[in-house]
Amino acid sequence: MQILKTQDYHTIAKLNKSVHDLHVHLYPDLFKPYDQELVLSYMKEMMKNPSFIFLLALDEALGPAGYAWIEFINYPESPFNYAYSAIFIRQISVEPSKKQQGYGSALMNFITRLGKDSGANRIELDYWGANQEADRFYQKHGFIKDRIFISKRI
Repeated sequence: MQILKTQDYHTIAKLNKSVHDLHVHLYPDLFKPYDQELVLSYMKEMMKNPSFIFLLALDEALGPAGYAWIEFINYPESPFNYAYSAIFIRQISVEPSKKQQGYGSALMNFITRLGKDSGANRIELDYWGANQEADRFYQKHGFIKDRIFISKRI
C-alpha cells in the first residue's frame, strides 16, 4: 500500500464515481448523475489551484484504491477567533471493493503527517448527514463535531 501526491486527474475523476454515486443515491434532489467528462474537466481545473493537494492510495499489485482531495487553509485572526492553520479534506473515498482494507486509514494517517509537517493545528472536513459509513469512519479516527450545518427544505 502506497500513498502518493498526484496530478493524475483521469484517475481521480474515475475514483470519484463511487462516492458521487453514493451522494446521488442519498440526495437525488441535490446531486446530478455522474458525468465522467464533466468531472474529468473539473478535476483538471482544480489541480491548478496550489492550495489543493490530491492524494492517491495505491495497491501495488492492483492499482488505485482510493483518493483524497485536501486543501491547506490559513484562517486569519478576527475579533471573534484566533488565527489557525488547517487541512480541509474536501473529498476522501475508497473504492467499494477496497474498503475495510486500511486504505482510508492510510490516507488519513498521511494527511495527519502532512498537517503536522506543515504546522497545521487541525484537520477539518464536512460530510453528508445520511452517510453513516463516513460518520463511523471519522469517529474511529478521532474526529469530533465542532460545528453543525443544517438545512430546511422550503
